[in-house]
Amino acid sequence: MTFVSANSVTPISGTSYKPVFTQTGYTLIYSNNPETIDNNNQLADTNHYLYGDTSPGRTRCFFHHANSTGNTISIRIEIVNPSNETVNLFVSNKGIGTHSNPVSAGAVAWQQWLTQAPVSGGAAGADNYVRTIGANSTDYYIALETIIANGLTAAGIMDFVAVGNTSGSIRPLRVKVYAYKNAPVFSPGSPAAIAVPYQTLGSDSSWFGSVAGQTVYYGHYGFESVVRGTFQHCTRTTTVNWNSTSGSRFLELFTRHTSVFVNPNEFEAGTDVTQPSGSQTVPKRSTPHMAQISKLPLCLRTEPTRIQSTAIFRI
Repeated sequence: MTFVSANSVTPISGTSYKPVFTQTGYTLIYSNNPETIDNNNQLADTNHYLYGDTSPGRTRCFFHHANSTGNTISIRIEIVNPSNETVNLFVSNKGIGTHSNPVSAGAVAWQQWLTQAPVSGGAAGADNYVRTIGANSTDYYIALETIIANGLTAAGIMDFVAVGNTSGSIRPLRVKVYAYKNAPVFSPGSPAAIAVPYQTLGSDSSWFGSVAGQTVYYGHYGFESVVRGTFQHCTRTTTVNWNSTSGSRFLELFTRHTSVFVNPNEFEAGTDVTQPSGSQTVPKRSTPHMAQISKLPLCLRTEPTRIQSTAIFRI
């Protein structure tokens, strides 16, 4: 697959042709609401976290947050082992990026995730041992962490799995994303025990009309791409056919499930476990990392000697 400029490239997908995606992979834990961290009451310093859940097995955790607190902060993925046996943690892919442009932050992170080994001497895509984590939530591991200067956005992605030392089986992990100014001291159940409230639309968001300044719920069209939650699948695969005589083409992915251009199975429902009333479905939400990539359309380039080509497209 080759990345090329999409300025004058014809899309493969549209209202008439839509490749069907297959939802594959494993658990995705996604943190992107509130997308902008703008006050201390959203930090671990005040006992708040951005999103977290317990994953039953192999996991991808992805966060995307901007810093508008007026101060430099840090953001991290914390992993705790809730099972009754020690586990070995393995990481297969990892990427992190910070940038003044939110899309560029995501692009840097995903480039690292695709191409760089997650540990020194390791290999991208392979399970690389990183640490043994103690049992019964008495130990923790800071899986990924970065500093975010005020005005910048950070994106981080990490794929990992825990294997029990005694059983040899895949074990659950408790995963939490939180930001802070002063590094918190770990103890079971803390730091960051309270979920940050949902992002609200400011009064300057006039293009959202009557909902400006109100609490944003996931079903609203304006924030279909700004969610947090746990999703069953982290990957999409599809076969794409196109005629190479037309030159380079791109397959566009979308941030809103209501778009007429959405491809079948591109979106799926997830669960937000931070809801006060308990688990609640996030309506028709896609695997969120696709929403980030969709802001940079992927272009597929054919071999010049072939008239008809088929590409296996995988994220």
